[in-house]
Order: sequence, then C-alpha cells, then structure tokens
Amino acid sequence: MTKWAILATGPSITQEQVDYVKGKASVIAVSDSYKLAPWADILLSADLSWWEYHQPDFSGEKYNYKMMKGAPAGINSGALAVRLARQRGAKEIILLGFDGHGSHFFGPHPSPLKNTTDARRAVHLKQHELEARICSAEGVRVVNCSPGTSIKCYPLGELHDCLY
Repeated sequence: MTKWAILATGPSITQEQVDYVKGKASVIAVSDSYKLAPWADILLSADLSWWEYHQPDFSGEKYNYKMMKGAPAGINSGALAVRLARQRGAKEIILLGFDGHGSHFFGPHPSPLKNTTDARRAVHLKQHELEARICSAEGVRVVNCSPGTSIKCYPLGELHDCLY
C-alpha cells in the first residue's frame, strides 16, 4: 500500500482517530500506541529499553533502530517510523499523535523508562526536519494531522481531509 498512517504517542491522539484509519492505510504504531491499534501492521520503537520493559504481545512486524539500515542510536521513534514508511514505498504518510510537546496519551512513562526532555525534543525536531526534506525530495507527501502540534516541518492537515 502506498498510503501509510503513523500513530505516535502524543497527548492529541485519540481512539476515534485510530479507529478512523483502520483499513484506509497501512499502519505503524509507535511504542505504546499499539495499545490503541493492536491490529496495526507494524510496531516500532527506537527505544530498546521500551521493548525490554513492555515486552509487547503484538502479532505484526516489530522494529527498533538496530533493525533498520543506517538508523543511528538516539533517533526518535516517530522520525524512524517516517523513514520506515518511506522505505516501504509510501507515497502518502499521515501523522497522528506527533505533538512534539507535553507527555503522552497515557501520561508519563513509568520508571525506569525515561520521558522526553525539552533538550531531546529539540534533537527530535531536527530529525523530523531531515525526514521532511528527504520525503519532499523523494515525492512522498507527509501531513501532520496532530491537533496543536509543534512539529511544523511537515504540512499540517485534518485527518478526514487527508484520509478517506
């Protein structure tokens, strides 16, 4: 499929949004968002400690940064998911839960997992800016449909206008 939806863990993501994308696109669930979309095609988390802590029961494909060619340690899971969708032949990518601020739809990560600091968010934004440039150069349309997002390097849009 050339249309992909990526479900991140930002506070704006809702079960209603997740249910809406089902069957309309291939889906990558980022980290805990698989709990909203256990039917997703792929579960991706760049964070190896997240995998160790959660040991998720997920029947689809699973990815971390070590499984992807050229993915550096410390890459943001959301940016890595954009990269994976692009490498899988996506021509359109819809982003949900890509807020770039606040906590997560489920609140803070439990200890011993780490929560994102403002300094890390700045690094993540640079990673998204790089992915946005690569997608643009390759003709991949990426639309951030996360209400209130601070990640503005991708065009902004409304979910129902982008995915129908």
